[in-house]
Formats: sequence, C-alpha cells, structure tokens
Amino acid sequence: MARPALIYRTTCPACRRLAILAVILSAGWVRRIGVDTPEARNLATAFHKPVGQLAVFHRGRLYTGRAIPLVVMRAAIGGVARALNGRGRY
Repeated sequence: MARPALIYRTTCPACRRLAILAVILSAGWVRRIGVDTPEARNLATAFHKPVGQLAVFHRGRLYTGRAIPLVVMRAAIGGVARALNGRGRY
C-alpha cells in the first residue's frame, strides 16, 4: 500500500511547519509533497482540485479541508500498526 501524501505550499512558513508536524506525528508514514512539484500538479488536475490548496492523497482519493487531520491521523495509526506487526515499513 502506498503511503499517504500531504500536499502543501512550500513558500508558506505555517504550512511548512504543519506539514513537518504531520510527518513527525505519523512517525514518518505520511510523506510531504510541495505544491510546486509536477506530482502535486498531476494529482490536482486528475481530481479537479485547486493547485494551491492543502490536500492529502490517500488510498486513491484526494482529501481537502476539514478531512485532512482525520485522514492523517488514521493513516499514521495504520502505519504504526503495520510497522509493529512486522509487515515492513511501507
């Protein structure tokens, strides 16, 4: 299973801190993608979402808005559980 990706604006100091905090709280399970990367632009166009918006891509869906903390938390708990069960890191 692919790790969830947090898409954030790299020029915004608050966004950068929140993205780093999400990675730390998820024990490294969530990966960060800058909004100015080609991967982020491809995801935004594929799901018809604005490019500059904070978003999480997980399990084939793109989440935005108030759903982000819940998705990150669930993904983090799942990632830690998989690591503890010995199913590998990713």
